[in-house]
Amino acid sequence: MTLSALTLSGPQVAERDLGRFEYRADLGGVATFDPGDEELSEALLTAVRDAGAGDATVSMTSTEIRPSAVNAPYTPFQEADWSANPLPKRFVLTQGRWPTAPGEVAVTRADVLRADTDGRLSVLAGRQHFRVVGVADDRYADVPTYLAARGTWAAMSQDLKSAFPSLVANPIVFWSGADRDDVVSSLSDVLARRPSSNGSDVDPATLRQSVDVSILSLPDALDTRETSWIERIPAGYTVPSLALPALATLLIYALNGRRARKAINTMVSVGMQPSQATGGIALAILGWTIVASAVGVMIGAALGLVARTVVGQFGHQPLSPYPALTGPALRILLVTLVAAAAATLALRYTGRSQAGRGGGKPVKRKGAPTSRVLRDVRHVVAIAGGCAIVLQIPRLDSPAKAMILAATVTLLLLLMVPEIMRVALRCIPERGPLRRLARRHLSNDSGRAVLTVTVLAIGLGAPTGFLTLLNTMLYTAEAQIFPEVAANQIVVNGSGGYLEPPSPAVVKILDRQLDDKTAMRLRYLGTPQRSVALGGEDFGFIAAVDTLDQLESWFDRPLTTSESSVLQQGGLLLRDGSAPGPRRLVAQGDGDVVDSTRPLATTVSRFPLVDWRQSIVAIMLTPAARQLALPASDGAFFYTGVSEGEAAAAQQAVLDAGLDAREVVTHRPPRAFVPPTALYAAALGLLVLLLLTCTSAAAGQAHTLRRYLGGLITIGASPRWARNVLFLEQGVIVTLSIALAALIAVPPVVVAAARIPDFTLHIPYDWIGLIVAAYVTAVAGSTVISSRRLKAEDRRTAV
Repeated sequence: MTLSALTLSGPQVAERDLGRFEYRADLGGVATFDPGDEELSEALLTAVRDAGAGDATVSMTSTEIRPSAVNAPYTPFQEADWSANPLPKRFVLTQGRWPTAPGEVAVTRADVLRADTDGRLSVLAGRQHFRVVGVADDRYADVPTYLAARGTWAAMSQDLKSAFPSLVANPIVFWSGADRDDVVSSLSDVLARRPSSNGSDVDPATLRQSVDVSILSLPDALDTRETSWIERIPAGYTVPSLALPALATLLIYALNGRRARKAINTMVSVGMQPSQATGGIALAILGWTIVASAVGVMIGAALGLVARTVVGQFGHQPLSPYPALTGPALRILLVTLVAAAAATLALRYTGRSQAGRGGGKPVKRKGAPTSRVLRDVRHVVAIAGGCAIVLQIPRLDSPAKAMILAATVTLLLLLMVPEIMRVALRCIPERGPLRRLARRHLSNDSGRAVLTVTVLAIGLGAPTGFLTLLNTMLYTAEAQIFPEVAANQIVVNGSGGYLEPPSPAVVKILDRQLDDKTAMRLRYLGTPQRSVALGGEDFGFIAAVDTLDQLESWFDRPLTTSESSVLQQGGLLLRDGSAPGPRRLVAQGDGDVVDSTRPLATTVSRFPLVDWRQSIVAIMLTPAARQLALPASDGAFFYTGVSEGEAAAAQQAVLDAGLDAREVVTHRPPRAFVPPTALYAAALGLLVLLLLTCTSAAAGQAHTLRRYLGGLITIGASPRWARNVLFLEQGVIVTLSIALAALIAVPPVVVAAARIPDFTLHIPYDWIGLIVAAYVTAVAGSTVISSRRLKAEDRRTAV
């Protein structure tokens, strides 16, 4: 219930993307609006209505309109006829009214924009102002948004393009009541008459296909099924939902095994058939197990209701509708029945081995004993599991596959628990009657002990393994997040990033503001028509700088002798992690290789840990590129030796000039990676499951041993000494379960870190220690509470 709440359903996708309409065509990949353009909007609306749409509207969206502030937040702009309520279940008006006149807006996240109704918002460096008339809530996003009235975009000045070259809007057409093919034809005709951005002719068939692909229909939206978090994280639900019910059922039979065998022998001794006796006892245990499962389903549903309420406070979208619990309940029932059938077979064998049909004599068996056959089958399955692990490792390339590997490792280890238990018991010295009694009792009742260790091991291994994988994923993600620019540097670039030159007006202001700083023009090899790539498997751009001094300023360190020598020879600095050795530069046009250089000298260099290193794979000097007749394009300007105050002053100067301050990028520490809520929910759920499992298992152990320990009290042992036998047995079981849990949790993540590229192992020792401490505390507390019932009165009930 908790994990399924975090995945949108089809109807929710429809109400988010379609609202009250049947179709939605996002034409951003086909056509865009410049500020002041109103003809295309009206033409598209007319085309849809002419195709038979009874209800239609055209919306315009843009991501380039930011508040007039340095480091302004991301603020999407969406224009529509909001008074007609096109997206009624997504945007809900909470204050004021919907905008109706050009220039009026309603805003979401007014706290971020610091906007109130009847206020004014300055955007685009003060070149444009909006009048806030309402505040709305976006149920599907948590970012501030401008919800503008129709005509707002058309009322903007066309001169804004000179200061904000990337300022465009994408048209989105909504309609109902018209045939899809008719609308596609009508929209394609309108777009075909519009001049293309590069002046070339538009192929009608290609245009029609692009329009058709951009359409989302209501049936498609309703059928849209996002990948559930249950599927994304198998270790969070799928594996425990299969393993724990089966192991818990087997544990119930094991805890009641001695009493059940005595009852079976008694019934057989009075003339009942062994199969009837075994079946009756097994059905009695199964009945209580199914009742417990049903109660567990109800408790799980109640906990799910509480968890969904808590999770809803951390999400930025509605929770998915309540899932049907029939599937999970039937899964638990089916797993329980299969495990009960296996336990019944074991119970029948052990019962018949102790008493014959007619009077308690053991029945002679021909051939290999059943226990040996079961052991051999278990060993064969374990070997198959080992082979499966070997086959999985070469294909391990994602966290989901790492979880599957962990499940396979878990299965292999659990199959070998009897052998591990046997070896561990041999290591316990029999010094003193207490240890001797505890060891021999564990050996004689090994089935119960093995299953208890198995249940506790998987209960502890699941959360610790998942937490180790989660922590490794977080550490890996954070290690790959770099600041946009190094400390004491700023970069001035266009909206496309480092490979796009900034506006000349912005560069002029920066040169005036930072006239005493070192400036470097970054270039990259290639043009829009002809790319230059590094020969081999390295994908990325090749940067070019003018001088060694500029490169040293850019790297913020002196170059090594090897680096300087290679560059002066016309060679390349390769990004750290690249394969060393001579490389060719390959020029391509229209996807075909048109030229290739001679092998160039290279050396692997340590690039700064900044964002641009992810796209640049090599660096060379600009004069060397010219000697090789390689095309080069201008990119960003880098200024070095800039203090934090000077960087802020430079951004403010650009903003005061009415230009795009986003072209000036300053150093800011990268934001910490925030994992999805579902991962935390899965980890917390597994931890709760661990504590419940170990508490129940420990209480069951103590309850099962009560008559046995009562027998010790009957023959003269003190209740305290009898309880010490219980504590020692529990200590052995807890120690073994912790060791097995460590083998379940850590090795798969270690293998994943070695196999998955850029996956960095990071074991959260503090959190694992906390989980183990909680586990030991729960087991110890449950054992102490249960053992307090061992009083002298057990002398009267012991048998």
